[in-house]
Amino acid sequence: MRIILFTFTSTLAVCSSTLLGGAEPKKPETRELKDLPVVVTVKQRTSEVVPGSEGKLQVTIDDITRGQVIVSLSHRKHGLSIGPTSLRPDDTKLFKLGSESYQLRLKSLNNALLGDDFAELEFAPPPDASREKRRIETLIARIERMNDAAFIRQRREITPKEEAEFLRALWKEAGDEAATAERFVEFIDVTAKLAGDPYLVRLSDKTVVPAGGYLREQLRETPRKKKAE
Repeated sequence: MRIILFTFTSTLAVCSSTLLGGAEPKKPETRELKDLPVVVTVKQRTSEVVPGSEGKLQVTIDDITRGQVIVSLSHRKHGLSIGPTSLRPDDTKLFKLGSESYQLRLKSLNNALLGDDFAELEFAPPPDASREKRRIETLIARIERMNDAAFIRQRREITPKEEAEFLRALWKEAGDEAATAERFVEFIDVTAKLAGDPYLVRLSDKTVVPAGGYLREQLRETPRKKKAE
């Protein structure tokens, strides 16, 4: 009888609290990475724990050479999140921890004449899909408006307008490879290399340069964030 009375009294107390507007206890944040974005400085050939991961996520970099570095990411619970991957400044890589998505961006590289070389890596939530779509659209529109230039695919010159049409078709096939504008440019470059022929662009001054690098330069001029109103 006492047990039944105690249960009834406890239930009544909970219901009364709810009816009177009593707030439920706030649940703690359970995400694998907290307090984002965060920037981590890593010396070459070393590893660092990523803040906000409760010591579980570790980023490792190799030698910094020729403006790039090999980066890998491992998690104590989820294992290898990013295998050894070459990144250049402003390159991004999406990764998952369980069901959660995040973005890694190589913010900068420092090749010091004296002292240790190091990289700055930014960890952030996944990119805004609509913003990345606008960045890709802006990039393709820039290509289409180029004057006195030509792209070279499979040893054949095509006009900027034809190249833009090709990129729009490739965009539809890219899927997750176009989750960010940077990944889309990487996808364009890799697709061209798999075809076995150089992917080049002849500029208005008749200079011929690798098209992949040229697209990356154009992308750096495309705003990543919305301008403040």
